[in-house]
Amino acid sequence: LRFLYRHVLHRTDASEAIPRPRAERRLPAVLGRGEVERLFGAIRNSKHLALLMLIYSAGLRVSEAVRLRPGDLDPERRLLF
Repeated sequence: LRFLYRHVLHRTDASEAIPRPRAERRLPAVLGRGEVERLFGAIRNSKHLALLMLIYSAGLRVSEAVRLRPGDLDPERRLLF
C-alpha cells in the first residue's frame, strides 16, 4: 500500500502519521532449581554434561555456545573469553 500511495497515486499515506505500538518484550523462561538438577541428572555423557554446565553457569546464549572454541577457555584461571 505504501508503494501505491507514494509512487502511483503520488500522495502521502495517512497511516504513516499514526504511531505504531511498540513490540511487547517478553521475559525469557527460566528453569527452576529442581528442573536444572533433573536436567543435569538425566545426562549420562560427561562431555555433554560439562558443556551444559558451562552454558548454564556462564549464562550463554545458544549462538554464543555454538561459537565456543577450545581457545576461548582458560582452565587455569577458570575464565571464558
